[in-house]
This record gives sequence, C-alpha cells and structure tokens, in this order.
Amino acid sequence: MRAEWIASVSWIPLIVFTTSTTVPGGADPGDPDPGPAAAEAVGSGLAAGFDHTCRLLEDGAVRCWGGNDQGQLGDGTDTARIGPVAVRVEGVSFAALSAGHKRTCAIAGDGRLFCWGVDTKRIPGQPMGPSRHAPVVEIEGRTFASVSVGTQHACALTEAGEAFCWGRNHAGELGNGTTESSGQPVPVSGGHTFTEVVVGGDHSCGLTGDGAVFCWGSNDFGELGVPDRQGSSPEPVRVQTDVRFDDIEAGLNRTCALTADGAAWCWGSNGHGALGDGTDEPRKAPTAVSGELRFTALALGNMHTCGLTEAGAAHCWGFNGFGELGDGTTDARSVPTAVSGEHVFTDIAAGGYHTCGITEGMPGPLCWGRDPSAGLAGAEAVRILVPTPIGGASVAGPAGPGGQRGDGGDR
Repeated sequence: MRAEWIASVSWIPLIVFTTSTTVPGGADPGDPDPGPAAAEAVGSGLAAGFDHTCRLLEDGAVRCWGGNDQGQLGDGTDTARIGPVAVRVEGVSFAALSAGHKRTCAIAGDGRLFCWGVDTKRIPGQPMGPSRHAPVVEIEGRTFASVSVGTQHACALTEAGEAFCWGRNHAGELGNGTTESSGQPVPVSGGHTFTEVVVGGDHSCGLTGDGAVFCWGSNDFGELGVPDRQGSSPEPVRVQTDVRFDDIEAGLNRTCALTADGAAWCWGSNGHGALGDGTDEPRKAPTAVSGELRFTALALGNMHTCGLTEAGAAHCWGFNGFGELGDGTTDARSVPTAVSGEHVFTDIAAGGYHTCGITEGMPGPLCWGRDPSAGLAGAEAVRILVPTPIGGASVAGPAGPGGQRGDGGDR
C-alpha cells in the first residue's frame, strides 16, 4: 500500500508549487534470493492515508492536506486543511514518504525515520499516547532507505535490503515468526533481501531482486497469494506464481503487482471488484487484471485500485460509493475504468475512500472521492465524483454509504 498504506515506484519528477492555500475545514516458493540489491525509495512522490494526502517535493519538502484530527498533516495543529500545508520541520530534507491510518512517515536524506500523527510504535491494548502534530524521529539508532505505513503496523528497509517491522502483530504481520506486538523494529525472518516492502491492513509483502514476492501476516482473503495455505503466517511465504514482478502494492486485505511490461496482477479480497478481473470473487493466487492496459504505477485504497499508464492516463476499479474511481458515477467497477477528463497524470495515490493525482500543467493536485476536509467542493460535500482541484467548487454528490461524514473502516 502506498502505504497504504502505501506505497510505490520511482516517480516522474514533480512540479514544485511555491504557494499553497491554508484554510481550516471540518475534521472529521523455493528459489534462493539473489545477492544484496539497493532498496528502492518506497512511497516517494505522492502518498495517501485514510483521510489525508501528502506530497514529497523535489527539494525534499513535504506538503499535506485533508483530515488532521491526530496531527497527520504535521503542520503543528489538529485542524483539517483544504489546501496543502507545509509539514513543520526545519533543516530536514526528505527522500521517501508513506501515509497510513492517521499517521505519516518520511525518510530523511540521512536515513532517519520521522513520523507524525498517531504513534506507529503504539502496541494495541496499551494506553494511547499523545498524537504528534509535527515530525519526530520515530526510531532512534537506526536508519532506513524506505518505509511503508499501514493501519497499526509499519515496515522499513535498510540500504542493504533488510526488512524490519513494528507495531501490531496479532496475525504475524511483523514477519518475525511470532504474534507478539513490538514497539521497536524487529527483523523479518528468512534472511531475505528485498528491494521493496509494502504494508496492508494486517499483512505485509516484500519484493526480491529476482521478481519474487514474499508475504506474511493475515490470509483471511488470500492476500498472501498461497492457494493451499490455511490461516495466517508469521513468517514470509512465497507467493505461488511463475510471474516475475517489478513493483508491488498492498491494500487493506489484498495485494497487487506489476510485471516489467506493465501487466497488473492482484490477489486477496475482491469486494466490489477491487482486483479488477471482472468478478467479485476473492483470489488466493495472482490473477491478471482484465484488459490490455499496461501500467507504470498502481495505487491501492481500502476497496478501490487505480493504475497509471505510461501516457499518464488514470484508470480505477473497485468500490465507488464516494466517487473514488473518478468516472463521474458512484457505480462499482470490476474492470479498469477511465478516470473522467483528459488529464495527464504524473503521479497518483489512493487513500481510504479518495484518490489524488498530480497532473501536467497544473500547479496543485486533483482529488476525488470522499472529502474528509469538508472543503474540496464546499462545506456540505462528501463525495467528489470527478478530478477536482482541492479547494475548488466542482462536481459533488450527497453523502455516500452510511450517510454521515466519518463512516468507513480503516484503510
């Protein structure tokens, strides 16, 4: 998950905007691993959490917008923001970014991990500590090359491709062979060298240099990609496929991956058609996304998925109750469906029930779906059905499923 929640490819250089509007709103199997390989910067560019979005600029600065009730925007307040606001940190330039449920993390140029919002080290069942409204060094004494933040756990890679995870571990999502939660990073078992690691709701996955995927944690919907496995796994298991992948993403309870030629494959939960294979049946092994489209990037939200083609066209599929597919409707789609407008996107990120993208020729982001900041299209709007400049007054619908702002599960 872009994680994901999120998290993640090497992105086209972004347009740096020098001004931003700050307006308060309502909150609401088998083969050995290859030798060590350099870890990719997971989550760099654009990252979406459950109800907020952040953008990493070319100069290493971060701008965030949306919900902010736990300080996930990092601007020193708990006020929701319609437009991008600067993350409050001095003398730090970031190189990678990830957003999760009510929290955001970024890797500084020197490898230090900074986070803000809900503490990623918190162990469920223990008292909730105060939220951080500005970036703080999350893990002392360690440096990382990439990070992926989920609902209640996170994972990161070192420069050598070693994976560490921390947080909740009830389904073995930390991958260290136990189900004991940990407030400090624990090494993922197996001695694998990964080029990428991504975090979903209760599972995690890593990509090796030879294109194999290993997953660990919950397997309630087949998100580990091992058809004959019953139950979760506290250690990495290899996804059963002969397909080799170049990039992986994780969502709430599913996983998707791209091949070198841009073909998309997904497995796990398929509610509302979120796997894009034309059905709503869960898949326990990688299944090809329908159609002939080839993608350069994928973004996974709670129950929707989006892909970006080489030409910059965005296509989405899955749940659409808040307009998060951006096709002007609230109809679920089980195959990739073009996002409305002739936008050329350079970046895309999927949150809980919203999607945002960066386009050519526009200084700021376009967003669509559930409006957590009560401001994308007016104070009464909950659904944004087509890509809309944040803070703009464009197409919006009435309240989505549940009828009240704040409905919906964790991303």
